[in-house]
Amino acid sequence: MPGTEHTSAHDVLLTTAVELGRRIFGAGACSVALLEDDSEHLVFRAATGEGAQEVLGLRIPVSTGIAGLTVSSGEPIAVDHVERDPRFAREVAEATGYVPRTILAAPLETSQDVLGVIEVLDRTPVANRDDLGLLSLLAHHLAIALELRARVEAEASPGALGEVGDLLAELGRLGTAEQHAAAGLLRVFVDHVRRSGGPSRLV
Repeated sequence: MPGTEHTSAHDVLLTTAVELGRRIFGAGACSVALLEDDSEHLVFRAATGEGAQEVLGLRIPVSTGIAGLTVSSGEPIAVDHVERDPRFAREVAEATGYVPRTILAAPLETSQDVLGVIEVLDRTPVANRDDLGLLSLLAHHLAIALELRARVEAEASPGALGEVGDLLAELGRLGTAEQHAAAGLLRVFVDHVRRSGGPSRLV
């Protein structure tokens, strides 16, 4: 996981998110794609597991595949048999060298906007686990972290960093393992900012 002063807080946050997602679900792969400024394309900014190196930097229209549909609809999607689902962009998967059997996808959504999507490929099934709910929770907290990180960068304000800390404390009181895991994303960001000398050093 990136952790040097040459690694941006943004990269640290996204890399931590996909690693956490892969571990939570015992998945073959996990990735995050973010909307570009034109809101018409997604770019895969972080990935771990099978096909990770090939998918990094991949740019696709929001009209393409499960990832695009998740962002366009703003709704989480579960596909248990991709070969039977016409929404699956097989040509995109084949380009990475890894064609999954199952996909979970959840939008990275704040109160104001959809920032992108997190996908989990080939999860390990667990009885009575609400996979879509769990991934949506992770996606929600990642979106909050990305939004707060952008505010810190824009404002270069220690006060904004303090708000992140307040949110961490609130999340920590919620008590479930999944919420603690999501809060860990924010902790990584806060720790990175503090190590790098404060918000003005963010890149």
